[in-house]
Amino acid sequence: MRKQPPLYETLKIERNAMPEVWIMAEQYPYLVQRWNSQTTHPERDLELLRLRYDADGEVQATLRAIGRQKGITAERVRRRLDRIIAWLFEYTRR
Repeated sequence: MRKQPPLYETLKIERNAMPEVWIMAEQYPYLVQRWNSQTTHPERDLELLRLRYDADGEVQATLRAIGRQKGITAERVRRRLDRIIAWLFEYTRR
């Protein structure tokens, strides 16, 4: 199995910027619901992000393990994570 990159590498930021990323991530549910009514349950995306990555942005759980814990498939976990990570990637570019 291929080792997954830490969140800070995926976002192309310095590791020491992770505290700011988590602050931004906390705003995600509010901002997404306010501007994109088609996105359902953004708070669940944030919860999956917290389960997947630790405070330093390192991977701490597999998609399969998170899926089992939440009662969804690993593919569904990946898609929801992709959505919040894409948002964070754009947000960190502002």
